[in-house]
Amino acid sequence: MTTKLDLKVERDFLESLTRSNGTNAIAELIWNSLDADATLVEVTYTENVLGAIDVIEVADNGSGIEFRYADDVFGKLGGSQKKFETRSPGKRRFHGKEGKGRFKAFALGDEVVYRSVYQDVHDLKMFEVILNGNDLRHPEVTEPVAATQGLQPGVRVTIKGVNPSSTTSLTGRTSIRSLEEKFALYHSNYPDFTVVVDGEYLDFNKWIRDVHDETFIIATETEQEYWFSLRIIEWAIPCERKIYYCNPGGITYEEANSNLKASRYVSLYLQSEYIEVLQRSNLLSLAEMDPILRKANVIAKQLARNYIRARLSQSARELVEELKREDLYPYTTPPADEVEVATQQVFNYLTLQMNEYLPNFAAQDHASKKFTLALVKEALEKDTASFQKIFTEVVNLPKEKREELSELLETTSLENILDTMKEVTDRLRLLHELEIILFDKKLRKSILERKHLHQIVKNETWIFSDDYTLGADDVTLRTVLGLRHKRGIWHFLSFLCIVL
Repeated sequence: MTTKLDLKVERDFLESLTRSNGTNAIAELIWNSLDADATLVEVTYTENVLGAIDVIEVADNGSGIEFRYADDVFGKLGGSQKKFETRSPGKRRFHGKEGKGRFKAFALGDEVVYRSVYQDVHDLKMFEVILNGNDLRHPEVTEPVAATQGLQPGVRVTIKGVNPSSTTSLTGRTSIRSLEEKFALYHSNYPDFTVVVDGEYLDFNKWIRDVHDETFIIATETEQEYWFSLRIIEWAIPCERKIYYCNPGGITYEEANSNLKASRYVSLYLQSEYIEVLQRSNLLSLAEMDPILRKANVIAKQLARNYIRARLSQSARELVEELKREDLYPYTTPPADEVEVATQQVFNYLTLQMNEYLPNFAAQDHASKKFTLALVKEALEKDTASFQKIFTEVVNLPKEKREELSELLETTSLENILDTMKEVTDRLRLLHELEIILFDKKLRKSILERKHLHQIVKNETWIFSDDYTLGADDVTLRTVLGLRHKRGIWHFLSFLCIVL
């Protein structure tokens, strides 16, 4: 036998409560379990033959929902027991207050079944509540019966008719990390619970690199003071850089993008009794319009920026000390003026970024690291545009050309290669200029053999062939020509005839 409840609220309001992305909907169900003092919450995804999620289950070992509270929990919104009690029997702060969280499950599927096992006066009892997305106002509640042997107190939520668009965000590391981020602060206050999602245990501490706490007060014109505490959690993995609005117990009610542009991944957890007051008044979703919370946001973000700058400075100092110990740091003397101080600070920051975000940098051998750091130093201090062009040309070389360059560098130095290429380039430029002088009719009339042409050719005797590269000016040049074979003399005479 089942009893059909009549949830007295407009349908459009109910439907507004069901709008949520998949990860947030799962988070709400986990919060419900934690409010019931669960120490274990298991989220299970069952796939169909096509590999799509077909059924979602969220089971916990909490205290369960007593049948006498079924109407209170599922038959109305507001007036919940949590509205008047701030903590669970296990002394945890409640997350839910209005009984809205259970409707978030409809963001995942069309049919939601709650099975509650609870301790009655003498034995364990169980009952089910069936909610249908097509008739949200009339949940069905079964009569309580003796619990099946082997069952323990707790609630199992089964979601069927799963919406594929809402489950795309549930698989993969992104969803896991998001859940770890959402519950990290709460877990630091109440570490006696475990969450397992699709067979993977959530680790709320594994990815935490550092934790920093701040407190501040916002005073109004009427001299009323509001206390806020800010916990900054720095993550060792990419996160969405959000700000979470929490009560003093670390319960997250709302979240928003912090819009912090920084190289460190940080989450901001803003905690205050004032936030709890806004939550109870259904005003927290309009946080941007609240003047007190708006000021708190500005202060929290500035404190986060200060923290990030301090952490970057600390990390840079530690890296510099390590580079010095390994004889890799290219600056051997202290900075002499403010310009050098700024230059070294920029170098330290760039090196820190390379060390953290270029996976191959840390794995390079000693000589390669030293060369890379020397190039960065040179680029900062001298002709940055020239270095940029060099780097661009090398990077854009085809693979086979890069391999050829690598082979050349194994047999000769880069300095010798550059010297040779410069000599070739200079010779080609000279030949081009001589061609202009000799064949431009207007220009040739003003060129004299001894005064002009000789001065050009005297140090470039290679143009007659490599046999004459040892030639010098005047007598020495004639001597060298006399010692060479006739072909060389005719080359020279031909050259003079063209000019004359």
